[in-house]
Amino acid sequence: MVGAWFAVFPTEAWPYYVLSYLNAGVGLVGIVCLARLWLADDMSADRRDVSEMTTWLLPRSAFAYSNLAAKFNTDHGLVVRVAVDGVCIFAALRAVETRRRWLFTVLLGVIAAAAVLGAC
Repeated sequence: MVGAWFAVFPTEAWPYYVLSYLNAGVGLVGIVCLARLWLADDMSADRRDVSEMTTWLLPRSAFAYSNLAAKFNTDHGLVVRVAVDGVCIFAALRAVETRRRWLFTVLLGVIAAAAVLGAC
């Protein structure tokens, strides 16, 4: 992942930070998608918006999404897991309970492979 990133971008400081925060952003998207699975269908639009905003803001205050996001280090397994865990759990749950199982099963396989490659 990092090799492909720096094949496109220069090897300066700012692309490292962009990659770090992009990695944390993927993790936040996974958490929000996962949280939407448990929101009630009959919830009002205002309450749904507040719940989604809370889901966006609370993880941002966590150490892994704030401080560690700026310190992208491919040797550190937590940085890869920050981006992968939420998306992986979301894909696993959707693969079990939806009609488009093959799509989420493939997504789960790709994300799990990225986790294994990133943790090595």
